[in-house]
Amino acid sequence: MTQMTEDLLRLLSGLIVSLLGGLVRVLRKIEKPSFTKILKELIISGFTGVMVYYLIKDVTFITESFKVFIIGMGGYSGPALLDLLEKIMIKTIEGLVKK
Repeated sequence: MTQMTEDLLRLLSGLIVSLLGGLVRVLRKIEKPSFTKILKELIISGFTGVMVYYLIKDVTFITESFKVFIIGMGGYSGPALLDLLEKIMIKTIEGLVKK
């Protein structure tokens, strides 16, 4: 199996885990889930999971199992994690621009 195929399979498995995390969040937090609410949460969770995947993809001291856990929790955390990552990214970029 090529490295590209392995990376694609890891990304796909991360996406699936993050979508499951988002679905669990919907089922736990939303009183009357509608198709629209579920779809919205799944899109946010999927995007968040992919971002988390790329954030930790090359970290070598984290096991693959723990990476899957982090990605799943990223999907579950969805909007809150996106907001946090946005703040960190903006502060980092502002710090680079000021130099």
